[in-house]
Amino acid sequence: MSRETPARQPAVRIRSLGGLAAILVSACCLGPLVLVLLGVSGARIGNLTRLEPYRPFFLGAALIAMFFAWRRIFRPARGLHTR
Repeated sequence: MSRETPARQPAVRIRSLGGLAAILVSACCLGPLVLVLLGVSGARIGNLTRLEPYRPFFLGAALIAMFFAWRRIFRPARGLHTR
């Protein structure tokens, strides 16, 4: 059983989705970096375009996750009345 309270579970889900989106978006940069570290030449890396068609989807997922995180952080507090 989770130790998180029911009110905290959506926040954990949003953070998890944001982290997943960030990892997927960074795949276009981390892949070539790992190949350079493994000794693959720069000319060969220039031909890596396998993830390029999916880039808009990764960026869209990251933006959606950032919107929900922003909304969660900056929404007005409930139950507070200002006069």
